[in-house]
Amino acid sequence: MTDHSTTTAPITQPLFAEYVQALLPALSSKNEDDQATADNEDGHAATLLWVVQHQDDIASTRAQLQSLCEADDSHQHDEQAHIVSLQTLAMQPVPKRYQLACFWLPELTTDLLAQYLPTLMRYRDLYAAHQLIVLDSKADLRPYGFTPSEDFADTDSGRRVWQFNLYDYKHLPNWLNSQYWANPENWDKNRW
Repeated sequence: MTDHSTTTAPITQPLFAEYVQALLPALSSKNEDDQATADNEDGHAATLLWVVQHQDDIASTRAQLQSLCEADDSHQHDEQAHIVSLQTLAMQPVPKRYQLACFWLPELTTDLLAQYLPTLMRYRDLYAAHQLIVLDSKADLRPYGFTPSEDFADTDSGRRVWQFNLYDYKHLPNWLNSQYWANPENWDKNRW
């Protein structure tokens, strides 16, 4: 019998950033051929959106992500990371599409969560193929299609990581296939 235990270390921003940096190469190789995540207006695929709660947290988060990128010489996504505050993101008129959107919001109250829920849903549905959200463990995002991450089991800090993967959300049924739409074998047999 195998042990499927997960880490019990507190979920901190450096630990979460390391997890994201390790996850990015797998997402990039998985989505290379997908045109839905491909091009923004400048012709480059946007890889990572990192959202923090306060404008003051942007500089420290940027420094932290740059130090992780410098430590990992093989990492090529540092120039494609975009860091923004939640309030700025909510007011952004035309968002870009990202492979991964990470929301670091552990201090977000339930009142503010309700206010920013449309922004989270907009990125879930339209602007991010994969989404990770760190929230207070009291917040429940299951009704919105998110699942708790199995990679993190943190009871000490009161934080929980929620995830959404657009490609795992719903499997394509067999009948939703172009070979079943027209039924060319029945064209001369039945009168429509």
